[in-house]
Amino acid sequence: MTPTETVGLIASLIAIFEVGYLAGKWQTNRQRHATLDEAVATRIRQTLGALEIRRLTSDSQEASPGQTIRIFYDVFSKAAFPYQVWLGASIVDATGIEHFDQSEDKEITLEPGQTTHSRYLTVSGDALAGSYSLYGAIWLGARATPVNSIRLARLESPSTLQLITKAPVLR
Repeated sequence: MTPTETVGLIASLIAIFEVGYLAGKWQTNRQRHATLDEAVATRIRQTLGALEIRRLTSDSQEASPGQTIRIFYDVFSKAAFPYQVWLGASIVDATGIEHFDQSEDKEITLEPGQTTHSRYLTVSGDALAGSYSLYGAIWLGARATPVNSIRLARLESPSTLQLITKAPVLR
């Protein structure tokens, strides 16, 4: 074997060992991250089972497109500590089309025990007249971003919201 071949062989061996070292380090980091992810998931599961929206009501049973209604959440939290969540709300028509206004999603501190919270919801201007179901949800994560949040609780109000359109004024 020539000196050039020897140097090439040694360089190849060093590269192989370096790749093995990096792969081992990556695997160790991956295992560490998996352990952390599992700890977070366990904590979230504990929180998920510790929260309930017991009642969802609104200040009006009738609204018009563009009108703002107030929604009340009666919440029970079994958690032993307060934590930040946000309130989401929507109305859903008989065909399943959902109307919501994320700008009105509200961040709150959820205290242990029974509490009542409220938020506003402006009825979409393009919503058609008819009967709508009212939904409320409590989310953990960045306000108004369900994609980056975890829904902890959701409830459909037993009463419906009747959406009416004002008749045009004839002259």
